[in-house]
Amino acid sequence: LERVLAWDLEFPTMYRLDVTVDGPVPEQRAVNFAFRTFEDSGDGFLLNGRPLFVRAVWDDFVFPGWGRTVPSAWALRHRLRTAKELGFNAVVCGGMVPDARVPLLADRLGLLLWYELPAPSVFTPRAAAHLDAMLAGALARDGNSPSPALVNLLPDAAPEPSAEALAWARAGAARMRGGAVVALE
Repeated sequence: LERVLAWDLEFPTMYRLDVTVDGPVPEQRAVNFAFRTFEDSGDGFLLNGRPLFVRAVWDDFVFPGWGRTVPSAWALRHRLRTAKELGFNAVVCGGMVPDARVPLLADRLGLLLWYELPAPSVFTPRAAAHLDAMLAGALARDGNSPSPALVNLLPDAAPEPSAEALAWARAGAARMRGGAVVALE
């Protein structure tokens, strides 16, 4: 690339990498990605080094008559486009990791995503392992996507967090420091 443009909310510039591996059975893969930074400066968030006031709307992605089953890509796009048109720059994915199409659509619309992990009613080592696996899977799946920016490790809907839950969240946030996603404890 001769000139790289950063992805941002007004101009969500995306790039595509096509890879072909020759062999007895040739394989092809296309990966969409973007360049952007997102960080917590201590005084607020910075997107590509510029201050950002996050205006987020909470969405549990429940569709009338369908539940959490997404009826169509159009329904997702309409939902995200409406949030953008209403002046929001982020969507909180309430209590879940969203459908794989959500980050792809948010990337193109210039919307940030704020993943909120489910809140276990009782925080146990098994719950911690499940949340770790869920978060690792989401970050692996959406790692090239610029839209995921925040992860709420202990959602407000959770009961008063235990010492174990707080320790888990602090350790998780420490592991994520310096990455493309900011963890909220």
